Parts: sequence; C-alpha cells; structure tokens
Amino acid sequence: MLNKFTGFLLRRYQVPPLEQSQNKLTSWLNTPWGQLLYEAERRVSKRDVCKTPGHRIMQLGCSPEHSLIDTQGHAHKFILAPTPGGTAVCIAEFHELPLPSKTLDTVMLHHALDFSTHPHELLKEAARVVNDGGYLIIVGFNPFSLFGVSKWLGGLLTGQPIWRHHSLRRARLVDWLYLIGFEATTVDSRPRGALDRSGGSIIGRIARWWRWHTMARAFYVLVARQRSLLVTPARQGTWQPVKIPALQGLNRADDTRSK
Repeated sequence: MLNKFTGFLLRRYQVPPLEQSQNKLTSWLNTPWGQLLYEAERRVSKRDVCKTPGHRIMQLGCSPEHSLIDTQGHAHKFILAPTPGGTAVCIAEFHELPLPSKTLDTVMLHHALDFSTHPHELLKEAARVVNDGGYLIIVGFNPFSLFGVSKWLGGLLTGQPIWRHHSLRRARLVDWLYLIGFEATTVDSRPRGALDRSGGSIIGRIARWWRWHTMARAFYVLVARQRSLLVTPARQGTWQPVKIPALQGLNRADDTRSK
C-alpha cells in the first residue's frame, strides 16, 4: 500500500519532458494568471541591471510564444524550442544544442530549468555556447512564494504541467553556476510599478491587486557572468643557468672554439 502511494506521488510531481508539456504551458501563460506572471517578468527584464552587452542572445524557455529577449539590446535575437510553435527559429533538444561552443554573448533560460528533466545538464549546455565573459539570465519560480508552495497542492489535485516543476532555490543555482565558472551579478524579483486597478468594484480591484502581487513574487531573475581566468604572465628577462653536477665536467661549445 505504501509503495503504491509513493508511486502515485512520484507520478504526480515528476517533471515531464518539455516537448510533452510545451503546448499546455503556452496555453496557461495566455490565461489571466499567466499573463500577470509574464507581465511581471517583462517589467523586471527591462531593468538596466538585467540587460547584458553583446550582439547575440538566445532564449530557451517553456513557451516560444512568450519572449523576454525583445527587451534586450542585442542585434541578433532568436528563440529555440523543443517542438514547433511561436517565434522559434529552430527545433532543438535543449540538452544538445546545435551550436558550436562559445558563439553567443547571452543565453536566457525562461523557466527552462524549472521544466527540464535534467536541469543541471541543461545549465552546463547553455554555458557551453556562451562566449568568454558572456552571460546567463535565469528566470525561475520562487519556491518560497505562494505560487511556489501551491505547486504541492496543484500537482496533487490536477494534472496540469504548470504545477509539475522543480523547486530550485536561488542559492542552489548560485552554487551550480559557480561550479561551471559563472558568478551571479544580479538577483531581482520585484517588478516596479503597480497594476492598473482603475474601474470595477472595490472587490474586483482588491482581487486584481492580490493576483498581481501573488504573481509578482512568484519568480526571480538571476544574471550571471562567466568568470575570467587569471593568466600568469611569462617571466621577463633571460633564463637563469641551472647547474647540473653530472654535466660540470663537460666543456661548452664556445669554450672549445675559443681554444
């Protein structure tokens, strides 16, 4: 009996492959709750501290229809997805990107780690295609928010994939990033400005205020830069002679010629 219950919980909370859940996640982001989340994430991504320099930026996310890279100033922007849809320019497996190493200035992971079956491997693959000194921008669900806690009830009572995601703490991601040579430079999670609550009844305005603040705290944005390796400069000057006892009895070539 216990084994059956444990197996039931594992099936309920197991994160499915993104290619199976992408369409449903896109549909959820188009709901009123999803639109509030997307609007809050866009407001944070527009801040200067979340913008990165460079010419090429790529987005890997849970929905190719919801772009955050259009808020960046890069000349070349594109989205990859595991299945066709939205504005994706290419269909690819996120764990095996069809790109050479060190070709992009920035990679944005829009809930890609939350809905990945192997988030650590995906993070390493994203880091592989980033140039030296490049950036990773990670948008993830905050497990300590009301939305993050609700996943345990939502995953138990429904089969919606939005509730079947990893609970990745920011501190955990910072450790992962450090191991692959990146250092977190910015962590932001509060969108500026309030949602327009004009019009409607008082109860309706209070409900909109509550929904907005719930979704505004449901995520975080982490910006990390690849650490530069310190190179020890070559020693200047002439080489110092090394005395080897076994060779002391040998005459140098220039001494022999002088004789």
